Amino acid sequence: MNEIYGRATWFCAASALRYAAIGFALALAPEAPAQIAIEWANVGTDFATDANWLGGIPTAPANDLITNTASFGTATPTAQPNFAAGRSVAGVVFASTAGTFTLSGTGSPTLTLGTAGIDQ
Repeated sequence: MNEIYGRATWFCAASALRYAAIGFALALAPEAPAQIAIEWANVGTDFATDANWLGGIPTAPANDLITNTASFGTATPTAQPNFAAGRSVAGVVFASTAGTFTLSGTGSPTLTLGTAGIDQ
């Protein structure tokens, strides 16, 4: 009986150390970088053209799933976003003030969204 109790105590202590190590590692893990919203400037139609975007960063949203969200807020859009090729963004945001936007493409491009998804 004493041997079983000793094993159980050792097992509990080892589990506690494992959980403590995991918690410590998670506490030291770097935070995921915040996604930067890049606002559609409503001046041109090519989604990938830098000049068609605002937001303090002179560039279109990065072509990846984590860096930027594409943000649309123009009340009366005159320049609808067009994709010449497939593109990836962390997500798409439509402000409450946004008018009707049509995201279209030449050929059959695909817009792939990251974990931010679509928000309005």
